[in-house]
Amino acid sequence: MIIDVHGHYMPIIKKANYENLFKTIKADDGLDYMQIKGKILGKLDEGLISIERQIEDLDKAGIDCRALCIPPFAFNYELSEKKSIEWSIFLNDQMFEDIKEYGERFIGLANLPMNSVSEACKELERTVRDYGFVGAQIATNINGIELDDESLYPFWEKAENLGAFILLHPHYTTGKERFTDLHLRNIIGNPLDTAIAGIRIIAGEIFRRFPNLKICLSHSGGYLPLAASRLDHAYEVRPEYSHLDSAPSTYLSRFYYDTIIHDMDALKYIISKVGIDRIVLGTDYPFDMGDLNPVASIKKLDVTDNEKRKIISSNAELMLKKALEVR
Repeated sequence: MIIDVHGHYMPIIKKANYENLFKTIKADDGLDYMQIKGKILGKLDEGLISIERQIEDLDKAGIDCRALCIPPFAFNYELSEKKSIEWSIFLNDQMFEDIKEYGERFIGLANLPMNSVSEACKELERTVRDYGFVGAQIATNINGIELDDESLYPFWEKAENLGAFILLHPHYTTGKERFTDLHLRNIIGNPLDTAIAGIRIIAGEIFRRFPNLKICLSHSGGYLPLAASRLDHAYEVRPEYSHLDSAPSTYLSRFYYDTIIHDMDALKYIISKVGIDRIVLGTDYPFDMGDLNPVASIKKLDVTDNEKRKIISSNAELMLKKALEVR
């Protein structure tokens, strides 16, 4: 089974009190656009809101199954705690209703009200238990709270106990004042924020406290694999890393990494740092910065056929084995 671990879907908003958070509008040019909190975000790709279109595109790309999560602009951690909880429950309920009839083609990744850790834990457990979701997608920081903060320990513990797959996806990126044009918030800001999150998880010893976590870094880990040698040097000369049992680069293989990097030479370098068993197929469907035909991309990768099979299939199957068996 060829599995895409990183695709997006936005359930149709059927309640009027949520329409300001996401709706589609037809502009004067006759095209459909996405409107978020009264602001036009960009053109709408039909695949974002249509399961039928997603299936067509899955078939074209030769992908059997996709893990679906909402687009990160719908996290809405900045809402009030009550509103954030209601929003997440609504999205997850609707996601389940939309995909439940499509068998093995889709698996769900929950949205969580991460501005309330206790409620995020409850919602993760509910969606895994009741809906068969395989885990959740969360941001690379929670309203500025870093992912190694002690307040998030209960969440990591719950994710570990459930065997949940956690996809880290940037949205609340740092350096916004310099990323206002040229699409730099996405091109530079997203991989930078992913790298920061990865470093915080390593330095914060999250994997020592919760050794069985399944955390996947979007976009092939952003800049984290490229920062490995600099981090290792810091480990030798800086007191901030002296508490670690080993060099930071040795922790890179604790994460999973999707294949969305657009350069197979770069992906091969990442494999040399983290190991072939930590690479899983991803698309970032349906967005233009994704890789919408990743199987074709992996065919160009200079590794063995068996290693290619691991990337497009068996690594994800093994990681999600328990969840897929329940389905």
